[in-house]
Amino acid sequence: MGGHTQGPSSSSSPTPQWIYKVFLNFCGCDTRRTFTDHLYAALKRDGIIVFRDNENLNKGNYIPNELVEAIQKSLYATVIISKNYAFSKWCLSELVQIVRCMRDMGLTVLPIFYHVDPSHVKKQTGIFAKAFAIHERDPKVDSEMLQKWRASLRKVGKISGWHVQPDTYESTVVKEISTIIRSGLRGNTSNVFDTRPDGVSFATYSMFLSRCTLRQS
Repeated sequence: MGGHTQGPSSSSSPTPQWIYKVFLNFCGCDTRRTFTDHLYAALKRDGIIVFRDNENLNKGNYIPNELVEAIQKSLYATVIISKNYAFSKWCLSELVQIVRCMRDMGLTVLPIFYHVDPSHVKKQTGIFAKAFAIHERDPKVDSEMLQKWRASLRKVGKISGWHVQPDTYESTVVKEISTIIRSGLRGNTSNVFDTRPDGVSFATYSMFLSRCTLRQS
């Protein structure tokens, strides 16, 4: 992204109607009943309105308008990238919409690298290279779609986030994310477009810096 993400400059521009505070983007077979569910429950306990898709949705190449609208009407998106994430056309298609809203609407993106190496996500190596090799052979996936998936995953892979490993205390990570979102919402309600070039709000970024400082001390 070039400069700062900005909101509408004209008085005639419509004001976004935020319905959800957080949109959860995740691979169901990896984390629906574990990390994602724990995060969802923690956010709900804090009174935060969360969108989590229905596992009974018929999933194909294209996400329904309901999910596109939910992303557009959210202030935060937590992107939980796990081992099977890049194999899912659904997850990648949601991610394209998330990155678009990060660029155009000031959506704040918080990545969680769940049992995967963040460098593999950014460089699309390892399990991610295998996933895209399969997509490249899929006649239902055209080159334009593939390019968007790759670019979106690379973009999110460059954003500072959480690396959850098998020996990580997940409850600690969940608490940190919930605290950052709660604090960001309190300090970011007057101008949701007050974001850095990477799509992370300055309020959230300040919390990131505090978290890093605490861990180093």
